[in-house]
Amino acid sequence: MLLSATCLSVYNWEDSFLRDEQIEDLASDVAFIKQLTLETLTCKSCQKRLRIDQKIPGVIYCTCPDSKPSNTEVDGWKPFIERSNTLVWRKEHETYKGLYAYKMYARFETVKAMDFLRAQLDTNFRKQWDTSATQLKIIEENKETNTDLVYWEMRWPKPFANRDYVFERKLTFIPKENVCVISSLATSHPSIPVNKSVHRVTEYWSYMVVKPFIDFEKPGTEFVLTYFDNPGLSIPSSVSTWVAMTGI
Repeated sequence: MLLSATCLSVYNWEDSFLRDEQIEDLASDVAFIKQLTLETLTCKSCQKRLRIDQKIPGVIYCTCPDSKPSNTEVDGWKPFIERSNTLVWRKEHETYKGLYAYKMYARFETVKAMDFLRAQLDTNFRKQWDTSATQLKIIEENKETNTDLVYWEMRWPKPFANRDYVFERKLTFIPKENVCVISSLATSHPSIPVNKSVHRVTEYWSYMVVKPFIDFEKPGTEFVLTYFDNPGLSIPSSVSTWVAMTGI
């Protein structure tokens, strides 16, 4: 197991929001990405990739004068942005109009899935490369459920206040699907009260499905990250894109 146990807990782990049966339903997310790519990012005529916001070197794009995908969206998911080895879709929230959930797919030919998981779970390592993380620490850990509680303060551009999160994070291996899921959901903890100078995000969830090409200890990894958070205010589209990519 990648997470260790806590000696003394003040958190009610029995009321955990993250249930194994719900998490196992997420194992098919990698297959869903293939459907999204085929239906929303593939030209019906030539079967080549459609451009989203910019062209990426090495990708062969459609040049048809009237190029169209089979569908502009699937279950509400629409193409949003593309970066090297990375595709992002977004879906408008049913209740909070103007806010979106994001679904990102990426693949790495030379990275082992187990090394990738360790990097995702290592808060100290993230602080080395993520300049937006002003604070990031594990509050408590529970070995029995392979779950921990994390505090994260995220630097926002001026004039906005920083955002912070307290969330439960669970690691679930699903051997029959050869995937691992890191799922997170906002919660609260008595040792981390609300700071008036920082906006506490109370509506946040994410799940990352990590799948090796062959084996967790061999090179070749792909993953799907789906997440939503409510920043608590209306923000310009340029800032929302920054928030989306920083959260991803």
